[in-house]
Amino acid sequence: FAEKDVDFLTLADPVGLEKVFLTSFGLDPEMLNIIFGDFLTRQTSELVMVNHYDRSRHSPGVTQMGNSIYNVYPPFATSTYRSQHGIQHAKLMLLKYQKRVRIIISSNNFDDIESIRENG
Repeated sequence: FAEKDVDFLTLADPVGLEKVFLTSFGLDPEMLNIIFGDFLTRQTSELVMVNHYDRSRHSPGVTQMGNSIYNVYPPFATSTYRSQHGIQHAKLMLLKYQKRVRIIISSNNFDDIESIRENG
């Protein structure tokens, strides 16, 4: 890291965090624990994640995964030409704190645990 670089875990600081909206091409639930820790157990927390999914095994919709954790499989436009080619590939986090919002645009999918553990 250069002197001015900030690692990912510092950017995603869970202290004072109230709500999270994230999008990813893939997500490992363990990654949520690494990034957000105690935030996930607070009664007032809310996390919504939009994920890419295998349309042959899953359907679009919202699934509640925990107390206030929601997984969203978005609907994709279909046509005869591109019926199986739409993907959810953005890596975005919107973090709402009491008096501020942080936006993180990342190149990491939320299933790359080793990269986060090694580099923060």
